Amino acid sequence: MKVRLASVFVAAVAVIACACTKPAPQKQKEFETVFTGGSAVYTETVNGVAQFKISLNSNSKEFEYGTVKMNLYTKDVDPLDFKLDDGDYVLSSEINIGTAGDMIVLTSALGMKVNVVDASVNVQSGKISGRISLENGDVLNFHSQEALRLSSSKPFEGFKVEVLDNSFYQLRISITPVNPAQSYFYTVMPVSRFAGKSDSQILSEIHNFYAALIQMGMVENGPIVVTNEETGKLDPLTEYAVYVYGVENATPATGLFTYKFTTSDQNNPSDVTFSSTISDITKNGALAKVEPSDNTVLYVWDLVLKNTFDSYGKVEGEFLSKWLTNQIDGSLWKDIKDVVAGCGARGPQEYTYETLSSNSEYVLFAVCVDRDGNAVSKAYVSEPFKTLES
Repeated sequence: MKVRLASVFVAAVAVIACACTKPAPQKQKEFETVFTGGSAVYTETVNGVAQFKISLNSNSKEFEYGTVKMNLYTKDVDPLDFKLDDGDYVLSSEINIGTAGDMIVLTSALGMKVNVVDASVNVQSGKISGRISLENGDVLNFHSQEALRLSSSKPFEGFKVEVLDNSFYQLRISITPVNPAQSYFYTVMPVSRFAGKSDSQILSEIHNFYAALIQMGMVENGPIVVTNEETGKLDPLTEYAVYVYGVENATPATGLFTYKFTTSDQNNPSDVTFSSTISDITKNGALAKVEPSDNTVLYVWDLVLKNTFDSYGKVEGEFLSKWLTNQIDGSLWKDIKDVVAGCGARGPQEYTYETLSSNSEYVLFAVCVDRDGNAVSKAYVSEPFKTLES
């Protein structure tokens, strides 16, 4: 799987041992050289950022700058494929990538030190080519003859996270640890919850919040697929993130890895219709089922006494407002938005009622609502049914 390397910071230092030194060349030169060997070695992960060291070796006697070594830092490498993606990279000693005047020092085989004023690198199919302009006017044009050999000095700390379905109502996300032996903890939360906080602050807050669960051994091992069953209800068209980190002995063992995604939007609810069935009727109970024609829409529903509903005449307006307000009484919900968040449903629903009045007529109503509890579709009202006599 190919992953774009979105953020790159590269520092270059050329080093080669030489027993003797010669005066620095006076004439400006433009070198063309082929690197006959090269490697990229993963060294560590700091705050979720993978770090590699890249070495290119030249056998050219005319190339006076010897071995070029580059440190490459990127957050978006695919740890399972473990390869450099095709693309352009710019060598720089500062975050303002590509700005002339950056002070990268190269030490040549001749013992001379010069500053890099501009440099760039391109990767194609694992082969590196580039151009480095030096303060003394020399220009180094180079390319590697072979693709880099990729290796790791220790187990790669990381996770492969793939959003299989970003639907807010049927989410599917796979998480695979690069190190199969690595236990880990994850959570899915809105990105806005941690606005302005660093990775270390977010990791600390998440770990402290879930510390009791983690101490009980509620951690993951091996590949998993996360669904709404684990995350609970998600809002449509909202930016979330999978926050995941390694755990050993109930404490964080790696930095925080963050994978952001945006949930899908719901469809237009204005034309949604509903159907329902009532079964298993007793003197105080019944099994009620309701199904919308579109599973993405948000709606509320319930069984209500027919004579109570008839006094209002319709669901929209006063009846809906009173029903929503009544849900607040004796509950933990503080306002109608809380009621919609807690009682709002998507897709087919069913519930077994056990406290109905005997020998009474009921109807089932359903209507799509927005987050403020306003009706946004035509309401549905079922045919009445009657509970059994006592």
